[in-house]
Amino acid sequence: NPLGFEAIEAEWNGHDEVLRLYIDRVDLDEGVGMDDCVSCSKALDEIPLISGKVPGEYALEVSSPGVERPLRRAQDFDRYKGHEIFVQFSSPVEGRRKGHGTLVDIDMGTHSVQLEWGDRRGKGDILEFDLASLSKAYLVYSWK
Repeated sequence: NPLGFEAIEAEWNGHDEVLRLYIDRVDLDEGVGMDDCVSCSKALDEIPLISGKVPGEYALEVSSPGVERPLRRAQDFDRYKGHEIFVQFSSPVEGRRKGHGTLVDIDMGTHSVQLEWGDRRGKGDILEFDLASLSKAYLVYSWK
């Protein structure tokens, strides 16, 4: 897109009538700042992009995904190879429901992910799973 951002997640809060859009930089050279959110919000206001898709009045909030960015698509996993991530499975994979480790690789054809497990039970073990088996995944920020 012309602004250099991509939408990574949309969240609807019907109670408060807020549509929250999380954006990230396409080039990843730096993080998303407040000015970036404002410019994206203004650009979206000028395009009737959401008109008719959300009933009634709503507030649009554009936000950074934060340091512990959610991972949803195969491209997200490909982009963050070598980073520490947290995963939670819909049902156990090799006896594990959740945990964290280093994202080793993803096969972009089959969406098979390899994770070097990082917990006490299996530190250093390679766990292979399909993206479809995940209920949640996000980057783990190192506070060191």
